[in-house]
Amino acid sequence: MKKIEAIYKFGNLYDKQTRKRILIEDGTDVSIVVDENRLLTEDPNLKPADLLDSEKKKNEIEAFIEKTGTAIERVNYWKIYGAGQLLFFDITAGVKRKDTTESIKCRFQIELLEDLYIYNKKSKPEDARFFKCQCIVKNCSANFTFFEPLYAKSLNDAYTKTYELYFAMFGSPTCNAFDRFYEMISDNPIRGLAESIQS
Repeated sequence: MKKIEAIYKFGNLYDKQTRKRILIEDGTDVSIVVDENRLLTEDPNLKPADLLDSEKKKNEIEAFIEKTGTAIERVNYWKIYGAGQLLFFDITAGVKRKDTTESIKCRFQIELLEDLYIYNKKSKPEDARFFKCQCIVKNCSANFTFFEPLYAKSLNDAYTKTYELYFAMFGSPTCNAFDRFYEMISDNPIRGLAESIQS
């Protein structure tokens, strides 16, 4: 056992004497003594913002489209899911240990808290983009002992926050949401729906 005087900063523990990040093997038991007044009951970085109902969400995207379009080029938009829709994404990572790498695959479920729209400034369906949509990563199908719900402002944000919270050291937290998210019933990425709805 080793006693270390540490400070928690930027989401990491730092040795106060050496001023270096404390590196601990994944799954190690640790004991922490903290001033009770400094403990938070929720993560201030993961709190939900005010949600928009269907009418306000449509007004928001219409205002965005009007601002984004030009006299020559009109920006089109489509609603592809309503609030309450469940979507899924997988994260595959390799947790590095001293001598081995443990492969992990987790399937996460999100719920849309607002209607989800796509918009397209160009003519090709594959050039579409998602409009921001608040959602919550609410479940993990794997045996994931420390899972907690995460609020996000978009599909990409949901994927990135999940990756950064649990797998930050084990891969890239970026993705293309069109190819990464899907409905459980089809198990096909939602790119197909997004492209077909534009025709």
